[in-house]
Amino acid sequence: MKFAHSDREQREREEALMDFKTGRARILVATSVAARGLDISGVEHVINYDMPSSIEDYVHRIGRTGRCGNIGRATSFFDANTDSALARPLVKVLVDVCSITFFLLSSNTKSCAIDSAV
Repeated sequence: MKFAHSDREQREREEALMDFKTGRARILVATSVAARGLDISGVEHVINYDMPSSIEDYVHRIGRTGRCGNIGRATSFFDANTDSALARPLVKVLVDVCSITFFLLSSNTKSCAIDSAV
């Protein structure tokens, strides 16, 4: 597993990214900066531990999968207490592409994981 985030020097971030691109590292943990501008083929699964702040950012993040006709998967952890503003636009985007499955994790905290094929 490689980490490509702001606590590292640029050289270390580039090395982590190259290790992921070449398959030397199978998992890349990144901040939202990685949502845009990275073109990495063969990404099969993106996990959003924290939901992005906008639907546009969500689409860019999950867009790392499902490129060139390939099927990918995106799993996102949604917390109604902090992510409720995204609920309607998120459901619309997922229903529009007919790829949504919800998994309720806890009815007490109103949290769920959203699993979608891209």
